[in-house]
Order: sequence, then structure tokens, then C-alpha cells
Amino acid sequence: MDFAVWLADWTLKSTVLFLAAGFLVVVLNRRSAALRHLIWGLAFGAALLLPALSFTTPRWSPPMALPLPTLAAGVEGVGAAGEAPENALPAPDVAALSARSAVARSLASGPPTRVAGEHRAPASQADWGSRVAGMAGRVAASWTSWLVPLWGAGCALVLVTLALAIVRTGRLRRLGRPAPGEAEGLLHLLAARLGLGRPVTLLVLDGNVMPMTFGVLRPVVLMPAAVATWGDDRLRAVVLHELAHVKRHDCLTQLVARAACALYWFNPLVWVAARRLRVERESACDDLVLAAGSRASEYATHLLEIARGLRVGALAGVASIAMARPSQLAGRLLAVLDGSRARDGVTARLTAAGFATALALIVPLAGARTWEAETPRVTPIPPVSQVAPSSAPFAPSAVSAVYSARARVVSPSVMAEPEPQQRSACVWDARERSTSASYNVSDDRFTIRLKVGDCSLTVDGEGDVTVSDTDDDVTALSRGGFFHIEERGGDAERRVEIEPGPGGLERRWLVDGKVRAYDDEARAWLARTLLVVFRRTGFDADRRAERILRKGGVDAVLQEVAQIPSDYAARRYYQVLLVRPNLDQATLLRVVRQAGQEIGSDFELAELLIAVAKYQPLEESVRLAYVEAVGSIGSDFERHRALKPVLTRQGISREMAAAMLQSAKEIGSDFEVAGLLIEITEAHAIDATLAPAFFDALASVSSDFERHRVVSAVARQAKGDQAVLDRALDAAAGMRSDFVLASFLAEVAASYPGDR
Repeated sequence: MDFAVWLADWTLKSTVLFLAAGFLVVVLNRRSAALRHLIWGLAFGAALLLPALSFTTPRWSPPMALPLPTLAAGVEGVGAAGEAPENALPAPDVAALSARSAVARSLASGPPTRVAGEHRAPASQADWGSRVAGMAGRVAASWTSWLVPLWGAGCALVLVTLALAIVRTGRLRRLGRPAPGEAEGLLHLLAARLGLGRPVTLLVLDGNVMPMTFGVLRPVVLMPAAVATWGDDRLRAVVLHELAHVKRHDCLTQLVARAACALYWFNPLVWVAARRLRVERESACDDLVLAAGSRASEYATHLLEIARGLRVGALAGVASIAMARPSQLAGRLLAVLDGSRARDGVTARLTAAGFATALALIVPLAGARTWEAETPRVTPIPPVSQVAPSSAPFAPSAVSAVYSARARVVSPSVMAEPEPQQRSACVWDARERSTSASYNVSDDRFTIRLKVGDCSLTVDGEGDVTVSDTDDDVTALSRGGFFHIEERGGDAERRVEIEPGPGGLERRWLVDGKVRAYDDEARAWLARTLLVVFRRTGFDADRRAERILRKGGVDAVLQEVAQIPSDYAARRYYQVLLVRPNLDQATLLRVVRQAGQEIGSDFELAELLIAVAKYQPLEESVRLAYVEAVGSIGSDFERHRALKPVLTRQGISREMAAAMLQSAKEIGSDFEVAGLLIEITEAHAIDATLAPAFFDALASVSSDFERHRVVSAVARQAKGDQAVLDRALDAAAGMRSDFVLASFLAEVAASYPGDR
């Protein structure tokens, strides 16, 4: 196997490893973070060992090996004259061929000869076999010619980043200075309690540097110079957290994970696993701090304040372990405050058992033959000297046997030219949304590109372009401007060039690169193609919509929008209607309903609906249609963004609130649904009739933090409504964090009626 095949083999096996580790972590979700971190660390170590073990362990074939055809091996049956490989099929019986037959001699000496510039047979069978072998080898290797360098470039980029990060941490080591005596003494005391046998250096550095640990052989704990002003509790918690990294050898685990990321950089699963490794690593160190006696609420406060006030450099963070990254903070705080979590570490015996199990699994996996090569067997063709002379008449069946044997190693393209295919004209008028479209503008220059299948349409222009009222021609260009439009990939290549000239606009019409007279065919093609550009890109959308509006009114604009496959272009046409003052509510209702049914892009539909709320007053019927249109938006973010203008701009009715609560139930993001529910409570009171729908929507929120936000808001708004407060308490009872639940109970206690 070549290197590309080895790389595919390692990737497949490492994917199995990471999937198995992920499954095991999910099964052990209620166990400690230290155990889950051990599982991820073993998976990374095994993935990094795979390449070395695959060359040293015995090979074996599993029952479900994947086929790997080897094209170069397909010519093994063609060698020197008269030589046949061991795996060749029996040679055809050519004894019946007459040595005096010209056809027999031609077929026995090489592939069929062609005339008048066509392919010719090699001079001998050995020459012909070597040429076919070379051609097959080139085809077999062509797909790896770009794959291996691409992998190498990505691997080098990750490794260079790691090397620069190590250099950066070395510089931090040189810039740091010894820590104050109290901090140094505390470090030695805590290191002794943790049983650390290695010396650990404690350094401080000026600036808002995040507490971090780095160094595999000579570990260093780096802290900000402000450590001298910290209280005893914070200093103890931070030092204990960093020493936990040293005790657990987390710097080594991170280095192994980073090396595996370099080897498998193209596999997104390895980056997901690396992130989970970091999350479990920090949680395991947090658990050690809490197990040592720190109060969860105080430690959570320390983490929050450190993350807010201190920073870690992006490059240094690759080779070091920072204490509190903001991106991981929310999950860590919830884990710290959750008293039901298991916080035990992993023993040396459990670690050794994990290593033994991982080794027992990785060795046979590394030796498994993932790919089984398929080697075609080819019948050797005897040279002319070995064709037995015979007086028998010419045998067509024997000729057919020889020709078939040669056809098995000669590409069909060598035998005969393919029949020319009839090209068809490009079809642009169908309402097909799979068109690839781009519209780039730089200063006065613009470029438009469209592609459907093999057909492409390109528009290049500069300056202001004026189109006729009938939308079928360019009538004016600004000074120095031009307008070129070209179609490729159909039955012919067509191009129209329009540029200013001494007597007005000059037009050139080219078909397959040849200039033709600008006639009715050219004008008809330009008219059809301009319509395609209008409808698929939004080119000149505002002015064209105004032209349609002047000639045919609102109905004409809406009918035209129904013919536009581009969501972006459709929104531009709709907005020409929306900016009109005093648009009647019946028309506005038609716009909202039609847009909700026809615009497929979440972003474009949200933008349009926001414009509706921004420019037009909304009667109740339009508002309800508005919420119904929002229901067709799949993105949680865009759905919330589209509903928010209605909530914040005007008060809402009970029916409107109920419709929005129904829409909120379909939002999957805890953050988005919580924000929407809070906005609904601010726009309309949640009473006994709305409470069931409100708390049904709240039931989908799993985050304690987001649920706390919502129940606090509804409790404040309830103003002593005992039924609503009881529902809020029931919703809060599902919180897993004692800290968050206790905070809510303290807030809601004062809201209950006095006799409670």
C-alpha cells in the first residue's frame, strides 16, 4: 500500500477509537470527570500509536475488509514475451490459428493497429506490456499526487503552531520572577499533601496573565503579580487547581492530543474529542479542589472573577493549561455548583487497568487489514513464435479469444474514439433553487456568476447600467462603463458586449468565439438572459421593482416575486413595497403570507419580517400572520430575532401572546427560548390562562441558568398570583444545581401572599 492508503487505514481505525471512547463517556456520564478524561486520553494515545503499531504487529484480515482495487496490479499478466505470472489464467487455445494468417499475426503481436493519426500498437509484446503497465501505474497514483501534500501541509501547520507555542511558554518562563514567599510556601505545602515527587516552579508575571501550568518534565505554575493581593481562600484554590494539573500529568496528555490532532487534522471528530478532553480535564481539577475542602459557591466566584479579569494569549494557550477560559466557564460553574456530581479521582490501579485494556484493543486493531487489494488476473498473450503453425482454416472464435484477452488490460479509450455527445441548450427559466450564484461589487466594478450543472453565466460590468422599461435591453451606460454577458456550457458559447461608442452604445454578438451580426437572435438571447440575471441575483432589483410597480401595481410585483427563485432577490422586491407609506393592511397581509410560504432562507425571511415590523403598523390579523410566517423559520436564532421587534415595539394581545408561546415551544436553543419567554412576560402578563402554554415552552429548557432567568422573570411579573407562582416553583424543582435553586427560592419567597 502507498502512504495515502495507509493514511486512510489509520483514519478509519482512529475514528473507531474516538467513537468508542465517546460512547463509553456517555455511558459513564454520571461518573467522575477524572474517569472520563482518562478515557479520552487513552483514545488519543492509542490513535497516536496506530501508525507505528500498524507496521510492527502481525497482519490479519477481518471478515468485512473493504475492497481496494489496485490498477497497477492489473497488468501483471503482461510481461516479457512468452512469460506468464503465476496468477495468470490459462492461455487461450490459439493452436488453430494459421501462422500464415495476417489477422492472427497482427493480434498475437500487439493491440489492433489503427491508421491515419490513430493509436498504433507497440513494436513488440514486451514493449506493449511495459507501456500499459506504466499507464496503469500513472492512473493509480494520480489521486494521491495532491492528497498526500495536502495532508502534509495541514499536519505541518498544526505542528508549527505547537512549536511556536512551546517557544512562547519558554519565553514566559524566562520573563517570570519568583513568587512571594507566602505563595511559594503554600505551593510546597499543597504539593506535599498531593504527594507530588517532582519539583514545581512558581513564577509571577506583570499584567493580566491568567494562572496557567506548562512544562512536561519541569512543570511551571505561572500567576499574575497581583497574587500578592489575593485572599487566602483564592490563593489556595488557584494553587491547588494548578498543582492538580501537575499531579495528573495534564501537560503530557495535552501534548499527545495535539500531536494526534496534527496527524488527523482533517478529521473533525479528533477536534471534537480534543475539546471534550479539555473540558473533562478542567472539571477533574475542579473536583480535586472541592474535594480538598473548598466551598463550591466561593470557588465558583473565584473562577468567574479570574475569567473576567485575566487573559491568556492565544498562542501560549496551545502549549499551556489556563485555569479559566471564558468559553468553558458556563458549563464549569454549573458542574461546580452541582452537589450531586461524583468527584472522585482515578487510582493508580484503575489507570494501569485502563492502559492494559487500551493496549489489548489497539494491537489487534492496528494489525487488521482494513483494505483488501483486488488484483485482476490477465491472460498472457503468446508471441508470434509460439503460435503453432497449422493448415487449418482461419478460426474466428480463436481470434475473438485473443482479442478479448488483450481488451482486459487495454483501456476502452485506446480501442475506439467515443461517440460525440449532442450538447443541449442551457435551461435557466425553471424555478430551480440549486443554482450557484455570486454577486461581487468593488467600487464601480461588478461581477455576477451563475451556474447550474455544466452551464455557467457570467456578467462583467462597470459603472451605472440603465435597463429599458421592458427589461430586455441595456439603454445607457455611465461614462467609461461597459456591460458584458456570456453563457457557456450549452449547445454554444454566446456573448454580448455593450460599450459606449462615438454614436451611442456599440454592441458585439459572438457565438462560439466568432463575431456575428447583432440581429434578432442576439436581441432575443439578451432579453432572455437579462431576465435570468434579474430573477436569480437581485441585479437592479430596486429600480426594476419600481418599474413593475408603476406599470402593474402591487399585484404585478407580487406575481413577479412568485417567479423569482432567489430568496435574496425576492426580499429586495418585497421591500420596495414595504417602504411605501400607508400600505394598506390587506396588501401587507398578502406580503407576509406569500413571503412565509415562498422564501426558504431563514435569514432572508427574518430580514423581511423585521422590515415589516419596522416600516408598517400591524393590525391583529397581520400580526397573527406574522407569527405564522415566523413558524416556517428553522433557525432558533433567526426565529427569535424575527419575533423580537413585534414584542418590543407594541403591546400584544392575549391571542398574540398565545401564538408566540406556541412558536417558542418549537425553539431548541435554551438561550433563545429563554430570551423569548422573558420578552413575552414583559409584553403581556402571564396569567392563569397563558400559564399552561408558557410553562410547556419552559419545560424544553434544560439549562439551570436559563431556567432560573425565566422563572425569576415570571415570578417578578406575577405580583402575588399564587397559581402562577406555584407553576414557577414546579418548574424550578427540575433544577439540578442546589445553588441556583436556592437563589430562586430566596427571590420568590417575598413574592408569595402573606398567609403562606
